[in-house]
Amino acid sequence: MNKFTITSFLLVLVLLSSSTVCKISIAQASKCCNNHPEQGKCENGKCHEFCITDCEKGGFCKHISSGPVCHCYC
Repeated sequence: MNKFTITSFLLVLVLLSSSTVCKISIAQASKCCNNHPEQGKCENGKCHEFCITDCEKGGFCKHISSGPVCHCYC
């Protein structure tokens, strides 16, 4: 009985930790490699700070036809 309890507890821990990792990856994927016009007027420092929280390389002001927009590196 004790072996079953320990195994069940470990299985629950693994499932909970993998769920957290998955949520983090989804959040990063939606921010990284994308433009973020919702950030308003693009300023390199502000854009980089916004992106660096989830994207390892940060971000930059990308010039598109409608003007500069914050873009997070992949």
